[in-house]
Amino acid sequence: MGEIILVVIGILIALGINNWNNENENRQKETLLIQSFESDIASDTLAINGALVIHNKSLTSHIVLRDHLLRKREFHDSIIKYFGSILSSATPSFNSSTYETAKTIGMDLIQNAELKSKIVRYYERGISYVKVKSNSDPKFQFETMLGPYYRKHIKIELDSSEKITRAFRDYEGLINDNDFILELNMTIRKKLRIIEILESGLENGKYLIQEIETELSKRQIDMG
Repeated sequence: MGEIILVVIGILIALGINNWNNENENRQKETLLIQSFESDIASDTLAINGALVIHNKSLTSHIVLRDHLLRKREFHDSIIKYFGSILSSATPSFNSSTYETAKTIGMDLIQNAELKSKIVRYYERGISYVKVKSNSDPKFQFETMLGPYYRKHIKIELDSSEKITRAFRDYEGLINDNDFILELNMTIRKKLRIIEILESGLENGKYLIQEIETELSKRQIDMG
């Protein structure tokens, strides 16, 4: 009887050790998964920041050029620079590789239900919204709206060193082109909306990174 009890105890201990090993392995996998999410989201914020720099620079050019034309100011060489950047645009590229993998193996590996929900919401609602609203080919839109005026009023040539130079064909015609000013106002509104959407996506990404770092810090404390 005593031998049977010892065997049963041995089996229970072995099962307990095996369960502990499995749980420990899952927690290690979970930590790696969360760290991978953090890396992807950090990459997203860098991409959004880069796009925002370009859009804000282009927006400044739009506003300066519009105000210059509305006031019918005299020609100045610097206005060529602003005219050249109004077509600038950028669409951030988001990294969803970890999320796509996690959907395959199962998000249940993440035990923190609240954090898991926030990660899913970031990809399914947050980033998806930013993609749709900021990725409607803005460069094509701006070129379509402003391109005809650009080609109408700007002459592009190559100098002796084959460097591109730009000059106005008819500056007086430009400052009296009311249709162009109307198009500038429309693209300014579009730029502002895209910038607003990108800034919202950036804030969401930064917030989620903070939540992830908090979770990872707790894990280090628990392991210590």
